[in-house]
Amino acid sequence: MATYATRMGWRASGEMLKSSSIYRKTLQNVPVYLSVPSSTIIHTQRRSLFVLPLGIDVGLFGVAAYFTTKLKRPDPENVSHIFGPEHGSKEGDSHPERILKCIAHRGAGLDAPENTLEAFKYCLERDCNFVELDVRTSKDGQLVLLHDRGLERLTGANISNVQAMDWESLKSFDVGAKHPNREHFRDVRLCLLEEAIDYLLANKVKMIIDIKGEDKQMVNGIVQTFASNPVLYKYAVVTSFNPFMLYQIRKRDPEIVGALTCSGDGRLAGAP
Repeated sequence: MATYATRMGWRASGEMLKSSSIYRKTLQNVPVYLSVPSSTIIHTQRRSLFVLPLGIDVGLFGVAAYFTTKLKRPDPENVSHIFGPEHGSKEGDSHPERILKCIAHRGAGLDAPENTLEAFKYCLERDCNFVELDVRTSKDGQLVLLHDRGLERLTGANISNVQAMDWESLKSFDVGAKHPNREHFRDVRLCLLEEAIDYLLANKVKMIIDIKGEDKQMVNGIVQTFASNPVLYKYAVVTSFNPFMLYQIRKRDPEIVGALTCSGDGRLAGAP
């Protein structure tokens, strides 16, 4: 009786499958495993690709990307030498002179023409030994200290893109012409990064080099600058709003200390 009922059940199931619109598609060209120790024939769909469960493939890709793009960390001693000990730490209490007290943004740009040797001299005269400066590239690949893309704000000249001009042309402009304290700073010129570094290192001034622009000349120039001045690894950190620019620089030279620059509300440039 039980055997008869079972057979009738299988027949009913078979009739339902045959009446279904997907029956032929489901059973078409599928392998049959006759070796299974059962009176039931098992039909399985053929799979041409090996597919990982959703999430595992993404995770494996992420792990592979991490180890592929991971960079060596810079020397911790260099990082410590640049930024000094933390306030309240044992080292800070033992050596209070090493604690970072202030950083002159653009070389105290409100008091002196920004990003110039005159500004850095002004900082030194007031015992400020840490400055931030901005760097752009000229048409001929020189690394020039300049924050803005153009010269309108500093000079009044109708120049919107300094990257279209060579260094010989750029250095002819007086970048202190419109400064509030221009009577104290006359005939101030742009300077090259190498000139600023020579002066700052000679006076043991630490620096933040904030790179502007996204060109290959900048990457090459920064890497070459550090290679030519090994002591710079202990005195300078390279910053950028663009994480890809920073990655390219540190990929070429992982010993360079780098940091991302954020806007006042903590967002990266261009973030919504």
